[in-house]
Amino acid sequence: MMNADEMTGYPSIDKPWLKYYSKEFINKPLKKCTVYQNVYTSNSEHMSDIALIYFNNKISYRTLAEILFLFAQQKLLNPYTFF
Repeated sequence: MMNADEMTGYPSIDKPWLKYYSKEFINKPLKKCTVYQNVYTSNSEHMSDIALIYFNNKISYRTLAEILFLFAQQKLLNPYTFF
């Protein structure tokens, strides 16, 4: 994270959101798994809980895992499609 004097104006470089996190969290190594594996294993006991609310639609961890799984399958079939 840069000081205010060193800001480039590009959020992808400046990363202004990092000011809300501790140095320990920022430097924590990433898990060596896919997004699907992370969502599933981290929430396997809470699959009916709400994972996120998107435009007032409540999406459970189960539905999120299913969407991620289907998205991953589609990307394997045709890696050049976005959706």
